[in-house]
Amino acid sequence: MSSKRLIVILAVLIAFSSDLIGQKKRKNKDDSDTPDLVQSLSKDDKMQAEYYFVEAEKYFILDQYEKALELFEESLKYDDQNSGTYFKIGQTNFSLGKNSEALGPLMKAKELDSTNKYYYIMLADIYTGMADFSQAAEMYEEMMAKIPGNENYLFELAALYLYQNELDKSLEVYEKANDHFGLMEEVVYQKQQIYLKQGKPTLAIDEIRRLVDSYPDVRAYIIDMVKLMIENGQEAEAIVELEKLIEKDPTQTEASIMLSEAYRKTGDREKAMEALKVAFENPSLNFQAKLQLLAGYMAQLPDVQIENLAVELSQRLIDAHPDESKGFAIAGDLQIQLGNKEKALEYYRKAVELDNSNFNLWQNVIQLEMERSDYDKVISHSEEALEYFPNQAVLYYFNGSAHLYKNEYQSAINSFNQGKKFAANNELKSVFHGQLGDAYNGVGDNNNSDLAYEESLKSNPDNDHALNNYSYYLSLRKENLERAIEMSTKLVKKYPENSTYLDTHAWVLYMLGRYEEAKDFLEKAIRDENASGTIIEHYGDVMFKLGDDKKAVELWINAKNKSGASDLIDKKIADKKLYE
Repeated sequence: MSSKRLIVILAVLIAFSSDLIGQKKRKNKDDSDTPDLVQSLSKDDKMQAEYYFVEAEKYFILDQYEKALELFEESLKYDDQNSGTYFKIGQTNFSLGKNSEALGPLMKAKELDSTNKYYYIMLADIYTGMADFSQAAEMYEEMMAKIPGNENYLFELAALYLYQNELDKSLEVYEKANDHFGLMEEVVYQKQQIYLKQGKPTLAIDEIRRLVDSYPDVRAYIIDMVKLMIENGQEAEAIVELEKLIEKDPTQTEASIMLSEAYRKTGDREKAMEALKVAFENPSLNFQAKLQLLAGYMAQLPDVQIENLAVELSQRLIDAHPDESKGFAIAGDLQIQLGNKEKALEYYRKAVELDNSNFNLWQNVIQLEMERSDYDKVISHSEEALEYFPNQAVLYYFNGSAHLYKNEYQSAINSFNQGKKFAANNELKSVFHGQLGDAYNGVGDNNNSDLAYEESLKSNPDNDHALNNYSYYLSLRKENLERAIEMSTKLVKKYPENSTYLDTHAWVLYMLGRYEEAKDFLEKAIRDENASGTIIEHYGDVMFKLGDDKKAVELWINAKNKSGASDLIDKKIADKKLYE
């Protein structure tokens, strides 16, 4: 049995005994408010009432509420003016979940004895459970008016007024609590929240100032007050308080950050920056708070002044917290925003050294290494990352692609075949099969290459990479050219200005002997100033087929000076003849 229940039971038993020993009031039939003659209980009635009450209490303690209720009501037959019995009937109904049935007996108990606080408390609890906060508040008000010494229930009363959104009444009650108990932090902060809800920030600040004035050495109160000032347009007042705090204790880095924010809001950017720098170089300041601030400044980019500040803050963050992976990670993010990928890679590599369990960091590192064609690093880092994340398809993609670009086709095939098992959607499956098509083509396995491309296009019929490479390789082999022309046609319709796709389509037409059509598409392709030697050489081949040998040689010479020309280019130029 809980100690709370035991206290209630003892209180009720005491009340019951005093009622029995006292006298029994009878109501006058003509005037219900006027007591008639006072009669004592008979000895037998007293004994029977006591007997049934005690028996009922036994069943109540055993949680046999139905039986307890029956016996309490039996006790009431012998003494119908005992407040304790009415209370127990109400309490038992409450325990049975019958709130409505509990109210009547409890109100009767309160009527018979208005000095027992437990009657009021239980009534208030029941009304609260029924969401009748007004009646619950009335019970507490009545109890405290009639029974001195119950001011600790002011907090429950204030909360009930809050539930009803009667904010002014709640404020009055909290102020009574302050008057009785003295200035209390809990009360001050509750009142502050009420004032803010009412749209009265100045009063909310004044409320916190009471704590500051009473406890001038408690930094937390000053910080809370200053936060409110900054949030509600009182930056000048906040600056005064913060400068006093920092002058008293220069190590207050949180105050330096807030001072920076206050200066920023007043438009004094130079002072804001200086205050922030001081805070960032202090390792005692919460690291997460610094991260959030730096992220906030990064969100304001592009801005030259903010850019310089953000870079300096990121460096100070790293210097103050050299073992924090997230510090290097956000510095890398910042450099990405500024377009400095080399510097970003340096930071990301350091971040992953400090925390090799962060998949996003590995991905950032490998992605940047792939962009700079550092394939050896891509391979070594993707293999290392796979030790921690063996189910991440993208790591197999990077690893396989790096091997593919190094012409290490079998290693690429192994990676792509492993990675496609973890491809979570059709888009990714298509990518893996497209890369497999390239790798199988590299080892001369045309059958598996074609199957891979077909699987790629089955997962995503619009995979540009697969459409282009598949159609091109078919044209080189002069196989299934109808399938090749179908795919290349789809590409050039979708991308009519893409020189690579125009060249592929032209070469399929060339293999079909449709030289005039091929010429038209190659003429479009070489309009691209970055057109490769392959495209220009193809144009020369087409012109040779059309009988313009002079133009063909001129184009071959041009192609030789560009990257991508075939190994036969010198022979073509020297012999002024087409070799295929």
